[in-house]
Parts: sequence; C-alpha cells; structure tokens
Amino acid sequence: MKRVFFFATLFLCFVTSKAQDVLGDVKYSVLAPAEFIRLHPGWILMDGGATQESKDIFEHSKLHDSLGVLTLPDGRGVFIRGMNENRNKDSGDADGNREIGKFQFDAFQGHYHKSYMNKEATAKNEAGGWGVTTKSDPKNDPISDSPNWEPTREPISDGKHGAPRISSETRSRNIPLYIYIKVN
Repeated sequence: MKRVFFFATLFLCFVTSKAQDVLGDVKYSVLAPAEFIRLHPGWILMDGGATQESKDIFEHSKLHDSLGVLTLPDGRGVFIRGMNENRNKDSGDADGNREIGKFQFDAFQGHYHKSYMNKEATAKNEAGGWGVTTKSDPKNDPISDSPNWEPTREPISDGKHGAPRISSETRSRNIPLYIYIKVN
C-alpha cells in the first residue's frame, strides 16, 4: 500500500509540476541541452546568450518581448543565489538589491590573522606579517640572527582534517547540473 501511495504521489507531483511551468521558471537537469530542449519545448539553457542560437531564441521569446526580461542570465559554472529582496545587507547579499540575473564576482571577506611575536623581536622591528618575512630560524626563534628568512608558507595539514584542498577558486562541495529557463 505504501508503494502505491508513493508512486501515486510521485505521479501527481510530476503532473502538477508540468502544469505549473511558467515563463521565467528555472530548472536543474542532468540532461544535456539538446535532449532537454527536445523533451521540454519552450526552455533553453541559461547560458547568457553564449551561442547565437540561444541569443536569437531568447531575444524573440515571450519572456523577453512580453515580460521585458532584457538579459538572459548565465548560470554556467556558478552558484545560484537567492535575491536579497530588501533584506538587510548585513544578513543577506552584501551588495544589497542587485539586478536579477546579474553576475557577482567571487570575494573573500576581509579579515586578519594575529601573529604572536616575541616582544623583543617586535621592539627591534623584526616582526613579520602576511607576505612579509621575519628573521627566523627553523626553531622559530624570531630574534635569531640566522640568515634563514622564512616567508609565509604554503598551507599544510593540521594532522586532523586531511591535506588542504587548494584551487584557483573558493567553493563548497558541489555537483554540476545544467540550468534551464522557460522562455516560451
């Protein structure tokens, strides 16, 4: 009985979701663009008009002509973020109310790291900081006259959480999916 109810609910959700597709809706899918668009007429890949075909379809779509959406957002390779919609900048999007679909570059919140230095080294103006070298020998003696100047190092494991995962971007764990938008 539970199985029948589950499949009936699943079918109802499928039928309901099909009936509720409206202009501007966005869907994620594992289907590649050609297959998705064949199965879902009126939808296009949300690629910012990267191809002439998607640009032409969007510029002659109901979403563009009737509803005045002038720019096709580019959802490729980026995270989708909820619209701030008058939420306080301090608890939502730090840039406040942005234009819908507008790209936002990555950023790293400003911060600093405290460096606890030997008072004698600080008095001698030998204390270092981010990207600044300090006189130091391998035994971490900040007032040593050793010629071994040690700049900020590469990230190393803390011995508890595995090797640091270094990349050219800051990101959370994720999976890639295609993002489509209903335009007709």
